[in-house]
Amino acid sequence: MADETLEILKASQIPSNVLLRHLRLDPDYVDDLEMQSVSAAYDAALSYVYERCGIDAAYADEHPDIAIAVLVLARDMYDNRSLYVDKSNVNRAAESILSCHDFNLI
Repeated sequence: MADETLEILKASQIPSNVLLRHLRLDPDYVDDLEMQSVSAAYDAALSYVYERCGIDAAYADEHPDIAIAVLVLARDMYDNRSLYVDKSNVNRAAESILSCHDFNLI
């Protein structure tokens, strides 16, 4: 990593190669149908985070830990192929991160 500059990961702009690596998928072997499943898991995770915390993309993008929570949730959704989350089955690491950013105090 001599001259590499790492960009801060933004929840609303996670590149597909980062998402695929996190899901342990080789981009060379992911077809369009599989990529749709991956994208659906990412979109659902991102939507869940926004709704769960009462935040928007601008806030989420200022906090790299929220991007990690989105990746963790997307992985859980992809691995389990259950493209939804409810209060009883949220990953503990993601829940811990999100609780620090929760503005949805209902």
